[in-house]
Amino acid sequence: FNSITHAMKEQAATLSKIENTLAEVIGTLEYNEKEMRDISDRNESLVQQVRLLEGRLHRNEKLMTDLREENLKLKARSMNENVIFYNIPESKNESCKDEILAFLEKSMKVPKDKMSRITIERAHRLGRLGKEKKGSRPIVIKCGNLATKDIIFQHTKNLKATNYGVSEQIPQEYKERRDFLRSTFNEAKDQKNRWSFHFRGRLSSC
Repeated sequence: FNSITHAMKEQAATLSKIENTLAEVIGTLEYNEKEMRDISDRNESLVQQVRLLEGRLHRNEKLMTDLREENLKLKARSMNENVIFYNIPESKNESCKDEILAFLEKSMKVPKDKMSRITIERAHRLGRLGKEKKGSRPIVIKCGNLATKDIIFQHTKNLKATNYGVSEQIPQEYKERRDFLRSTFNEAKDQKNRWSFHFRGRLSSC
């Protein structure tokens, strides 16, 4: 009987230890679960903050893009009455305005009645003068009125078969966009022509 009682006490002690261990494990699990919830809540808070920052960054990027575009528009507007002349010989102590007036009359063959309507506010060479540069720097003029610009471009046809050139002045960004669009258009046109040639060739062989 005593041995049975002793065995039962040992079992009771073992069960008590197991219960205590289980209680500790459950406590640890509950603590870890709480920690995980806290971490999850903090992560959710961080995610919301990141989304908020991303939204602000997107708005700032859009604002910067809008400001750049507006600045380009203002720049283009300020260049609206500007005209660039290329390959006009350059000399020391020259008067760019006089050079252009002479060029319009002699090379572009603008009639005298129209020359009297030409108004040039200012004229100067583009870029710095350097010994390493070959050829003449372009001359940019600011027309005093739109009529001057119209007269100039009406007579650019007289520069064919010469090395002279005339163009409007536009911001470099616009020029790059225009060149890209022109290149894309030409590539698409070439691709269309190749497919058309291939298709006609297959028809002719049928």
